[in-house]
Amino acid sequence: METEHSNIDKCTDENEEISTENAVVENNLIDNENKNISTDNILNGDNEVNKTENDVDEVKLPSEDVEMTENVQISSRDSNEVISATETQDDTLATNTGTLTFINYSFDNIFELTKSTKPFNVDTFLYGCKWSPDGTCLLTNCADYTIRLFDLPQNLYNKQIWNKNETLPELVPSLKMSEGGQIYDYDWYPFMSSWYPETCSFLTTSSKATIHLWDAYVAKILATYRGYNRFDETANAYSVKFSLNGEKIFSGYENEVKIFDTLRPGRDFVNIDTKHVAGQSGIISCIAENPSVPNMFAAGSYKKTIGLYLESGDSICLLSGQRSGITYLMWSQDGTCLYSGARKDNEIICWDIRNPGEVLCTMERTVNTNQRIYFDLSPDGRYLISGNTTGELTVWDLHDTIDESGKRNVAFQYRPHLDCANGISIHRQLPILATSSGQRHVPDITSDDEEDNHIFDTKKMMSKIENSIKLWWIGPVQTEPVD
Repeated sequence: METEHSNIDKCTDENEEISTENAVVENNLIDNENKNISTDNILNGDNEVNKTENDVDEVKLPSEDVEMTENVQISSRDSNEVISATETQDDTLATNTGTLTFINYSFDNIFELTKSTKPFNVDTFLYGCKWSPDGTCLLTNCADYTIRLFDLPQNLYNKQIWNKNETLPELVPSLKMSEGGQIYDYDWYPFMSSWYPETCSFLTTSSKATIHLWDAYVAKILATYRGYNRFDETANAYSVKFSLNGEKIFSGYENEVKIFDTLRPGRDFVNIDTKHVAGQSGIISCIAENPSVPNMFAAGSYKKTIGLYLESGDSICLLSGQRSGITYLMWSQDGTCLYSGARKDNEIICWDIRNPGEVLCTMERTVNTNQRIYFDLSPDGRYLISGNTTGELTVWDLHDTIDESGKRNVAFQYRPHLDCANGISIHRQLPILATSSGQRHVPDITSDDEEDNHIFDTKKMMSKIENSIKLWWIGPVQTEPVD
């Protein structure tokens, strides 16, 4: 069966352009069981960084490995208390970045736990949300140039079964961090753990500003990473991503990817000219490192292409197939498949990297704006969940077969928001899903009479607006009263 999506434009291993025919979509299933991201190389933070202009004295990161534990443990940011869960499941895996808990998800019993609406309004709509690696807090990006941090309610720590009679108070942000312009991207330090405050940090990149490394405990800038253009002028990045080992910072610019050393803030970086090396032009809007192939990463561009590169600067290949600019990339846990999504494009494409240029399958969602609509993979690699501009969330079971047209059938669909559901983040240790909603709205014109004071139908517009963060239970549920 033929598909129009698969084009591989360049392969530098042979130093020549390769033209491929339309790819044949194979109805192969990806077995992601027993596959997980290796996080053995935890960053050693004993080195100090001398202060440079507009930077800080040193970057403090973990100085020793976090030991493997047998119990599921989540520590509280608000205290030194460590809450341990008994081993109630046989499929619980602890790692040095937190705990990956493989859970029997139940999307038929999705239940709203709590939400937050007060910090947001029609002008301060949300752009997305991301759980911290240790699961203790949630970051949100908002149109008021502010990152807000919400703590996981302690009633949910190590929760295995939710009782519908339980209630939780509305979420309130515990920290706010503001930038001077629109925040394009943000990313948690991969070994973030509330047991070690020095690891509690994340990156932001915003309009007309440098990349900032923030302290997630005290809302303080720890370091800055400055990218420069060909005229030696400071330029802002449009995307930012830690390497999986935390030692590098990948950042996307126009026609360029710059790689910083996490422990060396300032202007020192390795520059990859994507336009010259691979023919990939445009703003690099998203970056994702392969979990299985060291030093290999994917970079998506608003010019509809995805480039695969090595940290050394070599280009592997260039993929094209999305109908518009790439907005988000994510690898499967075994690194064999790359998922991509784009603005104003209803398809999530699953690329088979074992045969570069070949599309394994596509998944249908609704994206009719230029906004980035996130998707996420469950920790066991079985489910992919995406938001939609209609306010719905869509779930695909990656263990299901692919139909003859090359599309993966929807396993579950639910509408958690009235407005665009742009943020999707699955908790790594608990069966909890975080969603965010919001988008820019323009009122409908109801009259062209200049003397009419009611030219715009604001009531109709307000009825469609929802700017909120919500937490959802996607695990086992009981209905008996709480003792």
